[in-house]
Amino acid sequence: MVTPFYQATIRLTVRGSSGQEQEIETVIDTGFDGALTLPLVDITALGLPWRRRGRALLADCPIIIYIVLELVMATLIIHDFPDTLLERLQTVAQQKGLSLEQEIRDLLETQYADRAIIMARIQQRWETLPTTLADEANTWRSTGRP
Repeated sequence: MVTPFYQATIRLTVRGSSGQEQEIETVIDTGFDGALTLPLVDITALGLPWRRRGRALLADCPIIIYIVLELVMATLIIHDFPDTLLERLQTVAQQKGLSLEQEIRDLLETQYADRAIIMARIQQRWETLPTTLADEANTWRSTGRP
């Protein structure tokens, strides 16, 4: 979409530090350097952490000064990642309607979940199993389980 001021914009869904999501409309920066600029109200609403404040001049309007918040985000770089594994991950992500990044986050969260969460899952599963009486278990020990 192009604004009346001839700025190209795009709608994005931004995920906050607690998993909440907010849809924003942002201007596409033709000098994009890998950073996303968000209004302070969106940063606050999403609970995004930030490191420092600074001021910068916009290239197309040197009299405007705005506050820059630099978000703290983790970056994971994996060297020598097998192409076949990447293709499988991309296929699975596409089948689920997810981005590759989200599929990898989901896999890591599942594999390395918090111990308390894992124990709660085990407890929930255990509660769904049928109860076995001690006499029945002792019979199985001596004669074998049916």
